[in-house]
Amino acid sequence: MSKIIVNQIQSADGTTELLNTLSAVNIVGTGSISTFTSSLSTPSVSAINTCKAWINFDGDDSGSAVVRASFNVSSLAERAVGKYTINFSTDMANANYVVSGVVGNADDGLSVTAVRVANSPAVGNVQINTSYEGSNAYDNDHNSVIVFGN
Repeated sequence: MSKIIVNQIQSADGTTELLNTLSAVNIVGTGSISTFTSSLSTPSVSAINTCKAWINFDGDDSGSAVVRASFNVSSLAERAVGKYTINFSTDMANANYVVSGVVGNADDGLSVTAVRVANSPAVGNVQINTSYEGSNAYDNDHNSVIVFGN
C-alpha cells in the first residue's frame, strides 16, 4: 500500500495554495472509484460518511439553553425541562439518520446519561430528552449531540 502525506498543495506556478480550495478527490481502488467532496474552508453536509450535524450546548436550568458551538444547526429550542428541539440548517436526506450524544454536569456529580430521541426524527429537526439517573428530566450543563446520515 502507498501513502501520500503532504502539508501543502500549490499550483504549478506556486502562487495559489490549492489545499483550501480542494473540491473533489478520487480514490482509485481495485475495480472501483469512490468520490467524496470536501471544502476545507467551508464544511459541507453533502460529503458521504461524515457527521451531518453536531451541537454542544448548556441546558442551564434558567429556562433557555445556550449553544456553545454547532455545525448545521440553525437553532435550538427548549420545549420543557430537559426537552429540546435541534433544528437543522440543511435538512437531512431522509429521516433514517442516527442521533447520539452524552450529557452531564461537572458541578454536582450527576451521572452521565445518553441522549434519548423523543420521537421519530424529521428531516428538518430532531427532538431529544435529557435526564439524570435514568428517568428524571433535567437541564444538564454539558450536552453534546451528533447526527450521522446519508
